[in-house]
Amino acid sequence: MKVLFTFGGLPHYLVKLLNQLNTVENLDVIVAIPKSRRTSTLGAGVEQSSDNVGFKVFHLPEKKAWYKKPFLFGLDKLIANEKPNVVVTMWPYIFGFTFSLKLRKLMKTNGIKLIMKEIPFMVPRYDDAERYFKSQESQLNENLEERKIGLAAMLKYKMLTKIRKHYYTQVLDAHVNYIKAAYEILGSYGVPKERIFISYNSPDTDEIFATKKRIEGSETEISQSPYRILHVGRLVPWKRVDLLIKALANLLPDFPDTELVVIGRGPQLEELQSLAKELNIEQKVRFVGAVYEPEILGKHFLESGIYALAGMGGLSINEAMAYGKPVVCSVCDGTEKVLVRDGKNGFFFEEGNCKSLTEQLRKLLSDTKLITKFGQESERIIREEINIDVMVQAYLSAFDFVTDNRFGLKNNR
Repeated sequence: MKVLFTFGGLPHYLVKLLNQLNTVENLDVIVAIPKSRRTSTLGAGVEQSSDNVGFKVFHLPEKKAWYKKPFLFGLDKLIANEKPNVVVTMWPYIFGFTFSLKLRKLMKTNGIKLIMKEIPFMVPRYDDAERYFKSQESQLNENLEERKIGLAAMLKYKMLTKIRKHYYTQVLDAHVNYIKAAYEILGSYGVPKERIFISYNSPDTDEIFATKKRIEGSETEISQSPYRILHVGRLVPWKRVDLLIKALANLLPDFPDTELVVIGRGPQLEELQSLAKELNIEQKVRFVGAVYEPEILGKHFLESGIYALAGMGGLSINEAMAYGKPVVCSVCDGTEKVLVRDGKNGFFFEEGNCKSLTEQLRKLLSDTKLITKFGQESERIIREEINIDVMVQAYLSAFDFVTDNRFGLKNNR
């Protein structure tokens, strides 16, 4: 079986997944991504990787189509030449498959099946779309005393909801989703449950555990502190590192040994450094910069006591849990709901609420035994429930489903 993935780029975590899939017997993975690394379909500052790529990659020009969304131009020719059995796409490339009659005919003529990879985070139920749109507009305009939603904006959103229902049910053959809420969300659009496959989301946990073992078995000095709070992620507003800095300032009078280590780079660096200085805690906040070397990053995880994510994110939670860390987070990308079990391996705080974040961190800092206990449960969840093998198997099940089990794919790892 040949499977073509269409992505907006190749972050290192996708390379790991695709390499794993490409080792499966009877499965050949190929990938189409934009020629330019400056793409609107990949988050700003997301690090892409060309190292250790074990599959064929095609680079196509990404341009905005007539429907105002980007698409990979020349994808139809690539599909005609490569003749994959399955194509896996994502938002917003799904619009290209929805609106191009030529591409749809090509897929149908060659019996090529289409699967969409999605979280789906921030996708409302079909019957709740209008209320959801209004609530989102309210959040965006929360400083206005009176808020008016334009008729054009509302009509556009209603049309988008209808289009989503169409491609969910008429264009796609199956769905691979990161969260179980997909059963309810996609089901409200009319997608049968048997066409929905829950993969969760995971980095290469096998590699993480191997790296952890290497570090612990080496002569590397690990200066672990339960009072060291770690954050990994780009320094952008939606990560809310500012909340972590403010929470640290609140905690220091009672826990003077507490410190915050921030790994990542981004446009907010100077702003965040200024905030720490303004709060007179710059000596307690350490900005490390971006770290991609597994052993160096793993050492930071092992030396920390608590992992905290104050804003949006996802995979860093998996990684922290694999290293045996309790997690404090809020609304991330939807995957946190299955990863973090409140009071078992971490705590949730109220979104955007510094006081709530402070109190949840305080619970752990007040009881270092709880930090150890929660960390052990985090690692168990990753080893037994949510890992790279589970993710790979979900994709294989979806491939088998759309091809009527013709290829007998098995995850023999």
